Amino acid sequence: MYVDLHPSYQQAAKAIGVNKDTIAHYCTQQSNVSLAVFEKIAKQVEAHYTSEEILAATGGLPLKAIKAKARRRNGLPIDSVMFHINDALYEIIKLYCSFHKSYAEGARALGINPRTFKSYLLRQTATIPRKYVRGILDALQTFGYPEEILLKRLDVHHWNEVLVERRRSRTGYDRDTLKEKLLECFERGKIRQRDVAPAIHNASKRLYGSQGRAVREVMKELAKRMTTQAHEYLTINDFDRASETIEKFRSHIELYEDHERAVNKALRRERRIDWESIVAGYYDMLDELVEELEERRREFQRRKLKDLEGIVSIEENGSVELRPYSLQESYCKGELLNHPAYGAGKVLRIFNNRHMVVQFGKRYGKKVLLMNAKNPRPELRAFDTSLSRG
Repeated sequence: MYVDLHPSYQQAAKAIGVNKDTIAHYCTQQSNVSLAVFEKIAKQVEAHYTSEEILAATGGLPLKAIKAKARRRNGLPIDSVMFHINDALYEIIKLYCSFHKSYAEGARALGINPRTFKSYLLRQTATIPRKYVRGILDALQTFGYPEEILLKRLDVHHWNEVLVERRRSRTGYDRDTLKEKLLECFERGKIRQRDVAPAIHNASKRLYGSQGRAVREVMKELAKRMTTQAHEYLTINDFDRASETIEKFRSHIELYEDHERAVNKALRRERRIDWESIVAGYYDMLDELVEELEERRREFQRRKLKDLEGIVSIEENGSVELRPYSLQESYCKGELLNHPAYGAGKVLRIFNNRHMVVQFGKRYGKKVLLMNAKNPRPELRAFDTSLSRG
């Protein structure tokens, strides 16, 4: 009834968002109809046919009853038990094939795709579902091979030696697990479909409709995490780690930008989104973090130099550069440095090309520090007033 509303399979399929071959399979009863597609078809049928015409075509069954029946049928439990194809089970499969003209005929008798069954015969697949094993054993029994004869033929005493059970792992990731897997892909710098595991791609299609949408959602989560982490580092004045986090965030945005560009280029024009504005929003977040980093760094330096009032003049909105103290570095008179133990200080004078007198805050006063040293061990000693004479 739905297909009759359209001049061709092509247009009928396009109206509900499926492939023309798919709707052809629906009409020839070669494929099940998903609930979402059925609801679209039912909506069109109800809009163009009377209730009497629909009931006459369905044998008196309303569309709501068909939909409810489909939901119950789709909710049946699935047998997820698999058996390893060991040598004994492989012999049973070959014995079953010997009673058919070809492996394809034997496969169809069990309701298996011939290519899938061929992979069992070639041992390209490590496991076989339990329902297929049951079908093979039932068929062999009709061919004159009951279980007792099969066990004797295989020289085993119990079926546990033949049927080694292996349960399938989870058929797919949940949303939280999928997010973590995609976050790992971001860390590796590979989020394109050809670069991720099939399980990630399949879970993305199942949970979000496509991998592009899944990556889009994960990027939102990633932006929140990176922003929160950068703020935590800025709170404790760990500017190096905050800067590393911001740069990592920048690389993730660039990776996401390339991904969105490729995904939308492959989509039909009507399905494309305004991905440029999404990426621009992430760059705005990045710029805000950079501004906050610079502001906090300047404020931190001003607080460090508070004890040096009268020695160093600081403008109200001026920026002060503090070089980190290192034994291997050399410093000049008047230069400002940041010592891990003593804080901010100013180099007062240098002597012997190896030592410098540094003025720290009131708490630590003046210290003589070693610089430009080949010996990696630090040399710190209290300031001796005799060093400043003459």
